Amino acid sequence: MSAQQKIIKLTARGLAKYIVASPATQRRVLEDFKYAAGDEPFAMRTYYREVKDRIRSFHRDAHPADWLQQQAALVLASSREETGKTVQRLEQNARAIRQYEQLFSGRRFEVLDPCRFRLTYFDVSISVVPDLHIREDNKVKLLKVQFGGPAEKEQGIRVMTQCLLEAANAAGYGLPHTSAIYLDLP
Repeated sequence: MSAQQKIIKLTARGLAKYIVASPATQRRVLEDFKYAAGDEPFAMRTYYREVKDRIRSFHRDAHPADWLQQQAALVLASSREETGKTVQRLEQNARAIRQYEQLFSGRRFEVLDPCRFRLTYFDVSISVVPDLHIREDNKVKLLKVQFGGPAEKEQGIRVMTQCLLEAANAAGYGLPHTSAIYLDLP
């Protein structure tokens, strides 16, 4: 790589958006990553922090199933003390907690340490961060979760799960293809 070339940094979700997009949208995706506003990437990463924290705690601390409903109610109640976009963010988090409770409260996972991976191909660096790193029935699984927003296209889901699998295995995890899972809660 010459001194003039810059590394293009994407997330696995950003790569998925790029792959399924039209050429004009592909340019916008790359521009969004290249010229990201200072706080925007942090805001996108932390938008669903309440639901992620509650899900991890639910499984890690073996709370009863109704605990998630209680947490959703607490998050919703805290939204009443806020204004603007924070209200909407907290309401979306409460909704996602309720959806997770309906679909997964009967399953028990062992929550493993968070992991972060990076895939690098030529001058493209892809950040791969599973939302949950778990063990279920003695099988390690890496989960990417869609908490809200429009449904991801099937090809985009394949890109994200393939990134999860390749990045983990490059780091020495040795996981089968069934270990990379995408969950669309809505």
